[in-house]
Amino acid sequence: MATIRKRGKSYQIDYVDPTGKRIRQSFLKKKAAEAEIGKRASLIAENPKRYLEIAKASIITFEELVKKYKENFKHQKSYKNSKSYSIKRLEREFSGHLLGN
Repeated sequence: MATIRKRGKSYQIDYVDPTGKRIRQSFLKKKAAEAEIGKRASLIAENPKRYLEIAKASIITFEELVKKYKENFKHQKSYKNSKSYSIKRLEREFSGHLLGN
């Protein structure tokens, strides 16, 4: 069963995918979190095999990952202090790499 909970100024969804893996994702707005849960639930209900194929096919660049991370966590106090420093170091090391299965 999927849940949405408020964590500070953001909303976190928490669900288990068909492989049994626990998924958590944060959103700034509750409506965005609700939309994502609805989308995931309908994909899983339609055809669990199709959901798994989509998940396997996802490949993302490091830059896209960093952009999404910044969007989701830039409002946290720890982001300003330590996370932004760590991200800059990782960007120097991994810029241009593809991430995925």
